[in-house]
Amino acid sequence: MESKENKIKNLHDLTFLEDGNFTQKDEIVKRISEQIMEFNIEKSIKSLVDYVKNIKFSDIRKNVDFRKRTASDIIKSEYVTGCTDNALVFAAISRQLKIPAKYVETFEEDWLEHGSLEYVQGHVFIDLKIENSWKIYDPIKGPRLYNEYITNGKHYTVIGKGLDFSELYLKKLDGGYESTAICIDNVDLMKGSAEKFMKKLKLQKMSDFKI
Repeated sequence: MESKENKIKNLHDLTFLEDGNFTQKDEIVKRISEQIMEFNIEKSIKSLVDYVKNIKFSDIRKNVDFRKRTASDIIKSEYVTGCTDNALVFAAISRQLKIPAKYVETFEEDWLEHGSLEYVQGHVFIDLKIENSWKIYDPIKGPRLYNEYITNGKHYTVIGKGLDFSELYLKKLDGGYESTAICIDNVDLMKGSAEKFMKKLKLQKMSDFKI
């Protein structure tokens, strides 16, 4: 799935106030944003974190709902199935509040080094642009200590950033990003991305050890 914006843009052209395919600023998002908005950005973001944190968690329909629902669908249902849902709601409302928000797909560092592809160990963070600086947020825990991708004591490696999972620019090992967005909307695609990333890391290590 490809948005009109992404047909002519790459990661660095985006303001991250644009709608993603699953993070549209529709009437439902606007209504919640009006309830959350405070008199300054910091208080608005704190209210947003509290709002997302208080959405009921339910994994009963996780296999059915995984990366199939928009931010508005999630808000209407009054439940989330995991970190993707939290991030979609957080990103859509942030942008409605005029706060640029990057959707950030990550994999757990230790899992990338030693884990099995049977179970993907990842997390979705949001980068918010506040006073011209990008700050890392966990959608239900708030700003990250040292502005690093860490949550629950675990370190995470960025594999891609974008408007949401349907418009994700994968990170290259040189630190740059691919020029074309891809969609990672199911577990098999996540596993495929993880496998490629693992192989790249191994090749990089081999290259680093060359004399």
